[in-house]
Amino acid sequence: GRLFRALARFVEERELGEVFVAPLDVVLGEHTVVQPDILFVRKERLVSVTPLFVNGPPDLVVEVLSPSNADFDRQTKRRAYAAAGVPEVWYVDPRDDSVEVLRLAAEGSYVVAGTFSRDQTLVSQTLPGFELSVSRVFA
Repeated sequence: GRLFRALARFVEERELGEVFVAPLDVVLGEHTVVQPDILFVRKERLVSVTPLFVNGPPDLVVEVLSPSNADFDRQTKRRAYAAAGVPEVWYVDPRDDSVEVLRLAAEGSYVVAGTFSRDQTLVSQTLPGFELSVSRVFA
């Protein structure tokens, strides 16, 4: 919740687009529908947002990992996000109070842009200027 509120406030204050929280379907392809925990869609792409789903890749997705979904999020969803061209993915891991930020590289696979722990500040290339103390996420 804290991460969603911080992202939504940042995006709203700068009129960058919209931040959404699950449950909201994201249609990445004819047979690929996912529900990220949090997602951001740029203002220019808000036409892809319908009352029932987002048609096409968001600009940022956030997945909160749990023991029951971590493998699915890190493998299956990651491949789907890369294939659809999602520029940035965050994995929030409550087990070790960390946030891993992945950026889509030119060859179409993700590279780790940073792993942020409790004593660090989370930043994003997709949302320049966004900064959030990881300790606030897990407070």
